Amino acid sequence: MWDDGLAPFLQIKEGLKVTPEGIATNFISKPGYFKRYTGRLYGLTGTLGNTTTRNFLQEMYGVDMVTIPPYKCREILNNDASRYLCKELLPRLVPTSTAWYDAIVENTLRAARNGQAVLVICNYMSQVHRLRERLVGKYDASKLFTYTGEQDFKQHWVDTGEIILAPTIAERGTDLTTSAAVEERGGLHVCITFLPESYRVELQNAGRTARQGKKGSAQLILCTSSEETLQDLRAQRDQQEAKAIEQAKQDVDQMLSSDRLFVRYCGVEASFFPTMEAVAKMELSQRLLAACQAHMEVALSSDAVQELYEERVQKLLDTELIKLAHVLLQKETAMIQEMVAAGSYTKEARRIARDALVQEARAGIVQKLPLAEFRKQHETKEREAFLLQQKMQEDIPADVLIAILNNQVYVPPGADLAQQYDWSEADRHGSQERWGIWLKKDGAESDMNGAARHRRFDGLEKELQSDAQRDKLIQNPYYYVEKGNELLQRSFSGSAVHAYNKAIALDPLYSVNARFNKARALLISKKNKDDHSEAKQELEEAQYLIRKQKNELLTFDSLVGQTGKKLLTSEHVQHQLDILSQQENYIQSAIGVIEGAQDKDWDVEITEIKSLQELFQEAPGERKQAIEEAQCNGFTCVFTIKENNPKGGGVSSLWR
Repeated sequence: MWDDGLAPFLQIKEGLKVTPEGIATNFISKPGYFKRYTGRLYGLTGTLGNTTTRNFLQEMYGVDMVTIPPYKCREILNNDASRYLCKELLPRLVPTSTAWYDAIVENTLRAARNGQAVLVICNYMSQVHRLRERLVGKYDASKLFTYTGEQDFKQHWVDTGEIILAPTIAERGTDLTTSAAVEERGGLHVCITFLPESYRVELQNAGRTARQGKKGSAQLILCTSSEETLQDLRAQRDQQEAKAIEQAKQDVDQMLSSDRLFVRYCGVEASFFPTMEAVAKMELSQRLLAACQAHMEVALSSDAVQELYEERVQKLLDTELIKLAHVLLQKETAMIQEMVAAGSYTKEARRIARDALVQEARAGIVQKLPLAEFRKQHETKEREAFLLQQKMQEDIPADVLIAILNNQVYVPPGADLAQQYDWSEADRHGSQERWGIWLKKDGAESDMNGAARHRRFDGLEKELQSDAQRDKLIQNPYYYVEKGNELLQRSFSGSAVHAYNKAIALDPLYSVNARFNKARALLISKKNKDDHSEAKQELEEAQYLIRKQKNELLTFDSLVGQTGKKLLTSEHVQHQLDILSQQENYIQSAIGVIEGAQDKDWDVEITEIKSLQELFQEAPGERKQAIEEAQCNGFTCVFTIKENNPKGGGVSSLWR
């Protein structure tokens, strides 16, 4: 893993496009992952290695080991002392490079001319090329094959006299099928030209066809200037492997410690932000609430509610009139007698008197059930009916149902700060980056044990908790730009301006996109005359910073060019310059429009918003990486504006 700026420097050295360096914040180590399945781990291998390696695996994962005999067994004479599955020939140790090449050529040609197929495994690709040069003049070139591992080996089987030259990167996992003629002449001969890094790899090299139960032979030809025997060299290798295993144990302890620290960080993060389950509930409640509100808007329209209310009152009145029929009859009789005595009795007067009694009863019902109360009852019934219908279609948690019934979005317990400060994914990402930087810097010292790392993490935890209370989890201005862009997309321009201001305050020198996007946020509202001066100031400052950044890129390109042509690097720099130039042009145009509007005391209007892909639609593929980097830094689109004449007929002043 090339980190700490090494990868970009290597890209510059090789003249490649420079990619930004990332920080790992969410992870689980391989040992930590496999330890989750302790007691349920199973695997098969034909080359497990020596006792040290086996003990390491047993200690690490608590697995047992069983030796399974091969399904095909072949008796090999005088091979009892070897663990090779094929005939192990006596090794050859030569003192010089020239003698070493000569010995390999001699060994290869002898086996090939005897009718065997030959695989020569080298440590480096350069050795493969040199061996081929030596063999071409002494052997049929049509029977020489070079396998680099970059592509699949085209030979489905190897025939007598064929020679395959391969580097160590190509031989692993590559089994070769030999023809019947090769088997008749002794099978595949493997020439190993270096001492592999471990006995496991050595066995793997030697077993290209022997694992299939076929014939074969293998021989080590090593170049060594010392008088050490192969047993001495293997003993030294075993010692080195034992040291490597001890280092691996320390590395595993470090990785498992990092896993435990990550679990601790997740606990800290969970105290600030809702969990994934809670976020899913919040998103579900937002969707349901929006759908419910749309449904209620129709169901609770004035005409609909009034009609239902009249129906309800009429039903209650009908019921009331039946209950009070005797009382009403008595009242009606008394009224008629009074009218007869006064000489004013008529059928119309009787009807009016009867209607008055009905209206009196209706007024009593309306007094007991006013329209506002009926509307509230109807709203509850409609909401319950809507949710019942939704619950029949999908599983809705009880706490989400309760929130929707109360016409609210579900808010998980413990998310008070997130709700108070309107935290978004940008705040979560800002917190995660701080954890990633801490792990890379303060928590990665190799001489610290697990307990010391956890004590040091206590400091980070207290720092995060303190900053959370003050809404200062974000320390990288980019995340405030990201947050501002999210808010602006949701039309919360005021909150977006607040986020951009925080980004500018954190790092004024690298605030181009914060200032550019802030100007757009200030000009979104229809009445924006009072914000013109601030928007213009931000655009002018962004323009100054863009010119400064362009000069820095040109200087960088010039310095890189002094070491020779770096076509891809220079091309990538040019693409970044193109994007900055387009941004500068749109800024210059917007400043001109604002100045004109200020002279006339007019508002301005945003007329067009164009993404970077649309801006460079002629050749978006060539600039893909530069566009993606610009978007990651918060520059996602450009905008044009025009003066907005209050009397109509806006005056356009756009740069195209």
